[in-house]
Amino acid sequence: MGVLKSFLEGAVKSQRYLLDDFITETQTYLSGKIVALKQKETELLDSGDVDKLEDFYDYHDTDYYHFSEAFPNILHESMVILLYSNFEHYLNKLCECECYEKKSNIKYTDIAGNGIFRTVKYLQLICGFNLGKSKCWSEIEYFNKIRNALVHSHGIISENKIISAKSYSRKMFELVNQFTDPSGQKCGEIKFNDTALQYFNNLVHNFMKELFDQL
Repeated sequence: MGVLKSFLEGAVKSQRYLLDDFITETQTYLSGKIVALKQKETELLDSGDVDKLEDFYDYHDTDYYHFSEAFPNILHESMVILLYSNFEHYLNKLCECECYEKKSNIKYTDIAGNGIFRTVKYLQLICGFNLGKSKCWSEIEYFNKIRNALVHSHGIISENKIISAKSYSRKMFELVNQFTDPSGQKCGEIKFNDTALQYFNNLVHNFMKELFDQL
């Protein structure tokens, strides 16, 4: 493996661990805030001090919703978009490394298509990457659908776009506020659970590892 690809591989690993720590620490913080609120409420209920209990509810009126619903949703959606953006950047840089090291006259930007599908096509056609050996690609395609729903339709996605996803990954979120669109498709808003971020972070790393192992 060339120097440029070795450097890129190190950067991918480093970013994975950094984001692992960020996800864990942030989710732990939010969970801790909920626990603290519940403990304080229990203490006031046990004390029988009605005035203090009313003050507590007035002061912390929206806190429980923020820490249990709003903030986790913001964290999950923004992190999924960030993870995908990082992934797309890694693929672009890997294509540039391959082009430089192989002294190829063809750049990934010369290939038809866009986004991760163009870069993967480049790595197949020009660099010999065997996509058939990938254990991650079907989930990468699923990741793409989830990201697109977040970026382009405010997290709204139709059931038929995720029906082919593996059973494990489907458990990472639920569709809330479900409705039927004019074409008759069942749709809903993506609501992630706390396993989703670590899963997508690992997925990006594992697919990149497949690439580095082959190239």
